[in-house]
Amino acid sequence: KELKKGIESVKKETENISSLLSSIKIMYDIYYLGASAPDIWVNPVDIIEPVFEEYRTKRPDRIFNYNYCIHSNVRIWIDDGSLELIIRNLLDNAIKYSKNGSSIFVGIREQLNDNIVVLDVVNTDSSIEYSKIGKIFDKYYRTNWAKEQTVGAGIGLWSIKNITEIYDAAVSVQSSTNTTGFVITFKHVKHVEESSVN
Repeated sequence: KELKKGIESVKKETENISSLLSSIKIMYDIYYLGASAPDIWVNPVDIIEPVFEEYRTKRPDRIFNYNYCIHSNVRIWIDDGSLELIIRNLLDNAIKYSKNGSSIFVGIREQLNDNIVVLDVVNTDSSIEYSKIGKIFDKYYRTNWAKEQTVGAGIGLWSIKNITEIYDAAVSVQSSTNTTGFVITFKHVKHVEESSVN
């Protein structure tokens, strides 16, 4: 039974790596080869929810909360791997820059009046200096605190910024003395026929 569980875990990790490598290839093709972004539309809940549950299981030292307010027939313009890369990077950062017992919230919401879908990732017990907010999406940029306290290459948020540019989405950050939140706004949204919803 344990062996089967281990095999399933390895299989899942392999699928995750394959998906992320696909996203990286898309970024490379667009930025270096002049390719166009693929015409792929996904249900964000289908991608984000399993990743959220994975992190909640792996990190019992954090308090995870998840909520979504979006119809099942909503699709956003982005490929699976890129959306997964976004949520994994944001959750990794939320864990890395918070303390044991901190809260991490993930929310997906549809704003019908504006025809957009918004992804929020917010964590407590961390903050970003106002003067640094404009730099955190720069390639290789890491705050002095991050260099001293954590390991990283400084390309996670840079990758997110590039992905949002590819799919004409937007990323922003808000930070107070005790909370940091990232907001991804997807501007290309469509509603599929009910009969085609799995």
